[in-house]
Amino acid sequence: MSVRRLSLVLVLPAALCLWSSSSRAEEVTEPSSGRRFQTTLTYEGKTYRLLGVGLRKKFVIKVYAMGLYVEEGGARQAFPSLVSKAGGPERDKLLEGDRAQTFVSWGRFSKLGVLQFLRDVDKDKIQGAYRESLEAALSDKAPPELRRDAEAFVALFDRDVREGQQMRIHTDEEGKITVEVAGQKKEGPKNPQLCRAIWDIWLGPKPISKEMRRSLVDRIDQFARQ
Repeated sequence: MSVRRLSLVLVLPAALCLWSSSSRAEEVTEPSSGRRFQTTLTYEGKTYRLLGVGLRKKFVIKVYAMGLYVEEGGARQAFPSLVSKAGGPERDKLLEGDRAQTFVSWGRFSKLGVLQFLRDVDKDKIQGAYRESLEAALSDKAPPELRRDAEAFVALFDRDVREGQQMRIHTDEEGKITVEVAGQKKEGPKNPQLCRAIWDIWLGPKPISKEMRRSLVDRIDQFARQ
């Protein structure tokens, strides 16, 4: 065997080990479901960073695991305002009260929710869940424009979701909403107020899960470390 071939034999396994280790380091596992989420991903040409993961349960039934992402450039630019309000960049200060949740819901940067479904859910139940969560935006007391756009958002979920399929909800810094279900992408309304109401489903004062409200922003201090 030539020296060159011998070098390749020795080096290649080591390189593969490094690549495998690096790949594992770039994922976070939601512990109750075992579903994995990349710590960074690219969406519409921009880099998004994972803030946290969580599990949505209905009673004892596991419905979906979720990863919450923010557009790195915009979130990093806004991050000093959170540090200032928290009184420092330490993780416990950033996560105290509802600071991190408010930072995400109200922040003028793009956000992306990735939902990995753990069971089949039909479209009527999906639409019903969003109607329940967006009750205030859909009520007769809401501004007509908000109510109209909330109806348009709910209407985007017009197909059943199967176990193993993925749903993505994206809002940009201008309030444009996009939904993707099992690879089918649909453009929604543009309404910053509705965007805040959508993210408040998980992060607001009356979230669908108190555990998710905390876990979805659990990695907020990463912006202080880099």
